[in-house]
Amino acid sequence: MIDASGLVVAPGFIDIHNHSDQTLLADGNAQSMIRQGVTSMILGEGGSAAPTDEFPRFSSYFRELLRRGIATNVGSYVGSSQIWLRVRGPRAGPPTPEERRRMQALVREAMEDGALGVSSSLSGPPGAWIDTDTLVAMCQAAAPYGGIYSTHLRTEGEGSSKPSRKRWKSAGGPARRWTSST
Repeated sequence: MIDASGLVVAPGFIDIHNHSDQTLLADGNAQSMIRQGVTSMILGEGGSAAPTDEFPRFSSYFRELLRRGIATNVGSYVGSSQIWLRVRGPRAGPPTPEERRRMQALVREAMEDGALGVSSSLSGPPGAWIDTDTLVAMCQAAAPYGGIYSTHLRTEGEGSSKPSRKRWKSAGGPARRWTSST
């Protein structure tokens, strides 16, 4: 029994916006998180560890994390930028209908492997190259799996989320907006 009189007791904290996708592969002990009480990390913000050449599917990434050992719980979005790069490479411009279908197929694969949904960081390339209709198509692929959409907006000015919110609702899934004060 632990006497916690006069102390604050809290369960582990969840870091809902973490970029340690690759760091966890190098050091799964995650001491910088654990020592702060963080026991769960949500990865894949904008970019993600899969699909890549090293990890073509999320299942291979998650297997590798488990093989190496990790101290925290992990969940991950599939990054829209990662999907874009996998299908189009580092090229701006609208995707073809076939490229958009391939993007949706990769999102479905990620969802089947346990991704939480689709994330985007739209302020710089390659995220800035992704048009809204393509983002909606990615979200539509995630929605049947209960996937959510998490984003850094293209702009964070007055009223910037109103058009986006309507679009994401049309994709059929819930959305979470992440804003920063930069």
